[in-house]
Amino acid sequence: MLAHNRTCTLVSALIEMPSKERFFTPAVKIADIILSGGGAVCVLALLYVFYHYSWQGDRQLASSLGVAVYYAVPAVLAILLFASLTMTLATKVRLVILCCALATSMYSIELLLRISDAAHLKPRKPFLAAIDGGSQSEKQKVAELVRQLSVHVDTRDPLEVLADLRKQGIMALPQIVLPVEKQKDGGVKSPISIYGVEIMPLGGIANQVTVVCNQSGEYLIYKSDEHGFHNPDGLWQSGHVDIAAVGNSFTLGYCLPSEKNFVALIRQHYPSTLNLGMAGEGPLHTLAVVKEILPLFKPKVILWFYSEANNLVELEDEKRSSLLRRYLWDDFSQGLLDRQSDVDHALADYVENEMVRKMGEAPHRSNNRVNDLVGFIKLFSLRQRFGMVYGTDYRESDLEGATMDLFCQILSQAKTHISAWGGVLYFIYLPSWERYGLGDPGFSDRQRTRVLSHAKSLDLPVVDLHPMFRGQSDPLSLFPFRAPGHYNELGHQLVADAVLEIISAKGLDDSRIAFANADPTHTLE
Repeated sequence: MLAHNRTCTLVSALIEMPSKERFFTPAVKIADIILSGGGAVCVLALLYVFYHYSWQGDRQLASSLGVAVYYAVPAVLAILLFASLTMTLATKVRLVILCCALATSMYSIELLLRISDAAHLKPRKPFLAAIDGGSQSEKQKVAELVRQLSVHVDTRDPLEVLADLRKQGIMALPQIVLPVEKQKDGGVKSPISIYGVEIMPLGGIANQVTVVCNQSGEYLIYKSDEHGFHNPDGLWQSGHVDIAAVGNSFTLGYCLPSEKNFVALIRQHYPSTLNLGMAGEGPLHTLAVVKEILPLFKPKVILWFYSEANNLVELEDEKRSSLLRRYLWDDFSQGLLDRQSDVDHALADYVENEMVRKMGEAPHRSNNRVNDLVGFIKLFSLRQRFGMVYGTDYRESDLEGATMDLFCQILSQAKTHISAWGGVLYFIYLPSWERYGLGDPGFSDRQRTRVLSHAKSLDLPVVDLHPMFRGQSDPLSLFPFRAPGHYNELGHQLVADAVLEIISAKGLDDSRIAFANADPTHTLE
């Protein structure tokens, strides 16, 4: 009876309630849930930023504006959303409608940007999916792409290529990217050791068929030379080298057939050209090559290829290696050339163990989908368009400061070391895809200005490829499928032509006189 009376009272109250208020009662409950949920999301976002950027320090903010955006914005939004719970019913509903409209608009724009980016990279997307262990349907897409473009595209993944070569009796191995392992104290250490002593390899495994990469449709597969570098047979035994090229994967020749990379094209004019480029090799590794290998030949010309894309980032890791930093001492050497057999065995064991580990891992395509979803939720594409991606794995301020200072010291040492035998160090600046593909050079421009300024202050002849790339009607056409990566055949040809234009000014036999009389501040444009 009592329950019946309460029910009647509630019904009577609802009947007497104004129609507008009856309408807003369920709506305000939903509004409270949405507003409090939005506030909770902002708090979680703030905690996420604090954890990764302040507590763990595994991410850094690239500018002071990033502090305001990543800390202040979620904090202020959380306060406003929670405070809005005390507002009138109508105001809360209007606020929810406004928030939902803004969120829908932003995520719609994010979706459109991602669709646009996918269309922009459409020729390469299925190709990359296939060579990265894609499904049969993805490989069928690649086959259709091949028919559309009338080009040959190898759709095998690297492990399939290795397996096919081994079926033919060729014991091929994957390309070695100079490895390091992060330590708890913030340093890095090489996982390679000989008799329990850490070594930092400068080359790969000697006389080894090596499967590298596929960005243009065809795998780079080559047999390494006597010390694991990308050269034809006989250069080391000749004891004579006129030109030596040093640098990272761009110099090694990613990802073109051996005869089409820019060092090979230079070698067509100057046969005694030695390629000492290695994937993952930053400036400290390059200095190690200059000090440990080049004195064997004392070449007349050394071409230092500087990659705008990743050289400073590579140096950011290298400088944490106590072993590599010892190359800043004048008399340090690992003596690797005399221990090539031991180096080969250590590297072979490492590579085989890595292959076993990767074959035992579950396919990581689901991880890629998760990363794509996380990026969508974080509005990465939209923030990128507005220049609001302030989080990085390193601080640009560090790269422009301490790391840049270290690079300048390294280049100075290299010049002094090379000049001791009468060689001439050329500095070649290689621009990155990001400069042209993202349309916001920013840090790249500041890096270029500082790096070229220091090279010129050392009286080094400088070849700056950016003006030549920028002068193309379509700079992105110099990259495979116009997508991020290394240069394609056309890009390598452009680099080779620029270098040859300088070193061919006079015959190489008289190159020391030619370089001595050249304007050291000359920049090829």
